[in-house]
Amino acid sequence: MKVTHLSSRLKENGGVDSLNKPMLSKQGTFGKDVSNKTQAIKSISIASLEHENKDQLLPPQPESIVRSLTHLLEKCEKYRISKDYMLHQPFINEKMRTILVDWMVDVCQKFKLLPQTIFMSVALVDRFLSKSRVERSRLQLVGVTSVMIIGKYEEIYPPTLKDFVSVCDNTYTAEEILEMESTILLAIDFDLTPPVSFVMLEYFQQFLGLEEKEFTFCHYFLESTLLDLSYLDFSPSELAAGTLYLTNKLFKKGFWSQKEEEVTEISTIRVKTCAKQIYAIMHSNEGLELSAIKCKFGSPKFHEVSRFRIEKVGN
Repeated sequence: MKVTHLSSRLKENGGVDSLNKPMLSKQGTFGKDVSNKTQAIKSISIASLEHENKDQLLPPQPESIVRSLTHLLEKCEKYRISKDYMLHQPFINEKMRTILVDWMVDVCQKFKLLPQTIFMSVALVDRFLSKSRVERSRLQLVGVTSVMIIGKYEEIYPPTLKDFVSVCDNTYTAEEILEMESTILLAIDFDLTPPVSFVMLEYFQQFLGLEEKEFTFCHYFLESTLLDLSYLDFSPSELAAGTLYLTNKLFKKGFWSQKEEEVTEISTIRVKTCAKQIYAIMHSNEGLELSAIKCKFGSPKFHEVSRFRIEKVGN
């Protein structure tokens, strides 16, 4: 996989340029039997999110899983930052960040990194940008350094410093990346343990038992939200719950009952609000000329879920 050099796409006006990747050919529309990709999927409307669900019993879980989930839920609010942090960045804007995130997904794909690595890397970028002003020419440096830091933390065999210099087409030296590593770590007080939405999804999966394809749809929705700063309006647990709610609507499986509220500590009203925002982000992403996430989830490994598109329908 060739990772497109980023600096040429971070233009002065913050426009979004093509990644020059092949367009995805076949598409379905959310709704009819998702288990058969040769069939069209029936459209899902935001209005459908208003329907109530029936109670279902949750399977029992080991005490260790319950304790871990409780601990993560408590931490979700600790690391919340405002999506408005970009207002305090005089040299970069949201479009530039979107291009950067798309490029970071490409980098993680190239190095075959774990799913949580991209989520933690983007979270690290947002945490750093909320604390420090960054010039446009150094935005890619922040992104690649964040992937390197999280790679050391999460991966068994992380890419080398030389790999990260190469993936930036030698725009930055090894010394510049190491200097940025120190700057980022000092800015966040060396705290690399915030919960992220993908990890929360994995824990919720322990209780709700999604099938593989359903989990992949949730994963695709969560990764797509990273492109839009509005994802910061919700905690990681709310985002994970929102994708679960939305995916179950697609598969016509109602599950959000009082028991799910007790497990996630998220009210039905809040999870519906989050699901609607995820729906809106997915619809908005259709107009972006970015393809890393779509290409990634368009592969057979991910059940080609990105080949289905969201179509807005009436009530």
